[in-house]
Amino acid sequence: MGFISQIFGYPLGIIMWAIYSLISNYGIAIILFTLVTKLMLIPLSVKQQKSQMIMSAFQPKLQALQKKYGNNKEKLQEEQMKLYSQEGINPMGSCLPMLIQFPVLFGIIDVVYRPLRHIMHFSSDLIKQASSIAYDIITAA
Repeated sequence: MGFISQIFGYPLGIIMWAIYSLISNYGIAIILFTLVTKLMLIPLSVKQQKSQMIMSAFQPKLQALQKKYGNNKEKLQEEQMKLYSQEGINPMGSCLPMLIQFPVLFGIIDVVYRPLRHIMHFSSDLIKQASSIAYDIITAA
């Protein structure tokens, strides 16, 4: 997850930094960042929902095949594939947009969980040093 989050987190971090530069309020910047990323993912969501609607309309035909060839699994699969090709339907069509969204969501998580890196552009070493100093101060108190 670390590699994927960094790959997608970097460009999303630039978007978050730009929003924060305009607003200078982290809470409002997160809300706007959420809206922007949702807008970016709308085409994938629409495609996924269209595929799901097509598959739900297609479901009675599949159920008829299952009734007809219920005992013969090989023949059932063969007829299903024939029906998919006749109708021009990809049975995995609704899964692909979801698989594309997962890495983007990991990038969003990376941006929200690491605001010092993405908004303030602090290095990982500096963040580790600051957290160890803060830990020492808290344990001493």
